Amino acid sequence: MIFSKRRELLLFPLENLKIAIFSIKNQRLERMFRKINMSERRSNLEIVAEILRISKKGVKKTRIVYGANLNFKMLREYLEKLEKAGLIKHLPENGGLIKTTEKGNDYLQQFKGLKEFGID
Repeated sequence: MIFSKRRELLLFPLENLKIAIFSIKNQRLERMFRKINMSERRSNLEIVAEILRISKKGVKKTRIVYGANLNFKMLREYLEKLEKAGLIKHLPENGGLIKTTEKGNDYLQQFKGLKEFGID
């Protein structure tokens, strides 16, 4: 009886390990395909949409840099333009968070619509 309980305990972690390994492999595949797609040059519209998507909930610059695959110099240039256009707002009282505005969300919706038609 005790042996069977131990065996069950051993089986469940093994199953969880299989699930974890499968998940890791899927994440690696997704990154690989993302890198293949990223080898093509992105348009300014795509970069702007990516910045707006990442900053929907309010994030720091570092999160945008890594998420949009930009360097800090490029990000600074984009943020200046986006803030002037009213697509994002800088929240210094919240630790310097950057957040997409309602106008920025409208831009994202329009961009998604264009992508559905194959235009990007």
